[in-house]
Amino acid sequence: MSSAALCESILSDARAEAEKIISEAEAYREAQKSLAEKNAEEYLSAAKARAESDAQILLSRRKNASELRTQKSILAAKQQIVGKVYQDAYSRLLALKKADYLAFVKKLIATFAQTGDKVIISENCPIDAGELESDEACKKFYLTVEKTGKFDGGIILSGEKFDKDLTFSALVSDARERTEAEIAAKLFG
Repeated sequence: MSSAALCESILSDARAEAEKIISEAEAYREAQKSLAEKNAEEYLSAAKARAESDAQILLSRRKNASELRTQKSILAAKQQIVGKVYQDAYSRLLALKKADYLAFVKKLIATFAQTGDKVIISENCPIDAGELESDEACKKFYLTVEKTGKFDGGIILSGEKFDKDLTFSALVSDARERTEAEIAAKLFG
């Protein structure tokens, strides 16, 4: 075999080897491309599923937050209405006519007074100290009456050991603590 034939044989073998390597590289490239496309589709599908799930969670949270804000607004409105009920009661007490005011205060004294208490009435109330001092309960319990109270209405029974706050604001506040749930149930139940 001549050197030219030998060179041709080597070149031919090299070309065949190169074509084989190129063919294998193209097959590898196609396999990798196919695998990458498959992975990309799986990733995209999973990302879409996560996005959909996240969107549903977000929508659910926003809906819950909206419902909570609505419930809070309704509750605030209800509390305002209930508060108005007690404010109206307080206003009605302050607006009592003199005779009704006197009768109410006399009833408070008869119910809560103890011997020797001092009855403090509001400076703004429509009755005078003398009108109360002549009352039977005041005489029975040896009560003294002063018109020096710095409150809107009602009385304070000042005793040796403790005072009893029977001002209108205290009475309404006490009534609210005891009856607010019941009033709300009647109004909104």
